Amino acid sequence: MLVWSLILGFAVDGETRSIAAFQRAYQTVTNQTVARSSFYDRFTPELRDLLNDLLAHAIEEVAVPHTIAPQLTQFRDTMIADATVFGLHRLLTAFPATHEDQSGAQLYLVYNVTKQTLARFKLTDERTHESSQFRTGNWLRGRLFLFDLGFYSYRRFALIDKNGGYFVSRLKTNANPRIVGERRNSSPRPALKAHAQAHRCDW
Repeated sequence: MLVWSLILGFAVDGETRSIAAFQRAYQTVTNQTVARSSFYDRFTPELRDLLNDLLAHAIEEVAVPHTIAPQLTQFRDTMIADATVFGLHRLLTAFPATHEDQSGAQLYLVYNVTKQTLARFKLTDERTHESSQFRTGNWLRGRLFLFDLGFYSYRRFALIDKNGGYFVSRLKTNANPRIVGERRNSSPRPALKAHAQAHRCDW
């Protein structure tokens, strides 16, 4: 009950969060009275480890398809790189946010859709740009990476290509690539599918 109260009560209450408020919520839910000193003693390294394990389990159980499209089997793995930011209590100064007098953390991960496993995982402060966490190298070989615009970088795209990897990314509005080839399916397709054509660009 302590964990559920922490996740569903304390964790979603924004700047109004406090240990005292969490204690009151816990006592309301359980209909039990707990001395303040006893309640504080429940915040142990074991509780921290349990919350870490629960977070990892939640990430692994996100709603992703259990199979991938046949067209993607030509790649060694299909990977998704992304990050999300969540607010923390402003007194957690070890995790500075993008605004003054606030705190925030960023959860970065690379998810292997093919194997349904986490390939990379990092927790940083909110000010650390998600793009800086993506490391290039020979581990990219044969893998297809799906990016949002937060990872948009011509140098990164070139390094992925140099290491034998592949990527899919939306173009920025000011991009002006030179298209040197394109792949089309000769069979007729509905108009809705026209935007799914794969292009090879010379960056």
